[in-house]
Amino acid sequence: MQPAAEPKEVAWQNLGMLLPRRSSSRVVALAAFWALSLFFMVPVSILQAAIEIDRLQSYPIIGTIASNRIVIVALEAILPGLALKLFLLIVPPLLRLLVTYAGAVSEQEVDLTVFSWLFIFQVVVVFFGSMLAGAFFNQVEQWIREPASVLSTLGAAVPAVATFFITYVGVLAFVIKPISALRPIGVAQQWLLSCMAGSPRALERIWREQYTEVGSLACGDHLITILLGLVYSCINPVIAPYCLAYFLILATYEKYLCLYVYKRHYESAGLLWPRVFNCIMAAVYIMQLTLIALLAIKKFVYSTLLIPVPIATLIFHISCLKMFDKPWHLVSLHDACALDNSDTRVYARRMEERAMIEAAAAAAAVHAGLGGSSGVVGLEERAPLLPRPRAEAERGAQAETAEARPLAGAEARSRAR
Repeated sequence: MQPAAEPKEVAWQNLGMLLPRRSSSRVVALAAFWALSLFFMVPVSILQAAIEIDRLQSYPIIGTIASNRIVIVALEAILPGLALKLFLLIVPPLLRLLVTYAGAVSEQEVDLTVFSWLFIFQVVVVFFGSMLAGAFFNQVEQWIREPASVLSTLGAAVPAVATFFITYVGVLAFVIKPISALRPIGVAQQWLLSCMAGSPRALERIWREQYTEVGSLACGDHLITILLGLVYSCINPVIAPYCLAYFLILATYEKYLCLYVYKRHYESAGLLWPRVFNCIMAAVYIMQLTLIALLAIKKFVYSTLLIPVPIATLIFHISCLKMFDKPWHLVSLHDACALDNSDTRVYARRMEERAMIEAAAAAAAVHAGLGGSSGVVGLEERAPLLPRPRAEAERGAQAETAEARPLAGAEARSRAR
């Protein structure tokens, strides 16, 4: 059982899917998701190895440009994070296809599932993948010679990977987000649609109907920035100003877009916030466990004193979930009554507007000499242009059923005679 979605957001191709097929499709989609998460780092590592400065300097034309010291520093800071970001651009469409194949019945379910899967994917690939790749690929020969040095090597490699994460957050803050503020893809899309618009009304509708996407890479960028900032704020505090710059740059234009440009494609009643809260708490867990493990590898004497911290965080997490579970998933009677009253007021206002339009049409017909009734023939007999409120519709259906029952009984008795 789940709340019914609006017709415009229903995935009609999955609505009639049977439960056995839905279960098998979900298992296949989850297997494909974890396979994608585990093997996605391979092409990223190959590309990052191909764009190293030493390799770029060996190319004929690029080597001449990359020989400058300023260019070398800029490329070392931008290229690795930019390569990872370009590969991540294809992830949300793939996840959307997997979730749709798994049997999601509405756009809301697709977006929320893609949001959760995208966070898990970035934790596996961006955080653990980059950290372990930097530790393994640089120390393979040493581990082969001295297998006992694995822990000490990890203890030295985890802080060393902080430079890559700092540059990655810097690329997000100073390269990706300023370009996103210009909305080049959106501008090109709107320009093409405007060229194909057949009327001014269609052009106005194209510019007016621009929707937000919860299951997009932008939301994943916010959460991975929070994760990297929390984890490495204790290891390398230099990342903190980069995270602050990311959110300050984001606030300069995202607030404007959400208030004046984008529209909500559907109403989820706040179902996104439990997922955001769980993702942030997962980032806090990763930060605490990483810090405890790093201090233990460094043989810090009092590292065991930090063990109660994750336990206290878990208790806080569970208490918050218990406290806010019902408000997150159930609508209170007060809010439901307010929504019904709002629907009634909207319906009354629209009926007043319709009456004004009919009066204006009648006045125009009389002014044209067509007669008061002939110019507006059938206006009173037409079906209402807008649906009635839910309570009024239910009362009308009950009245029609009550009227139909005596007629059906009389017809049956006449046939029996």
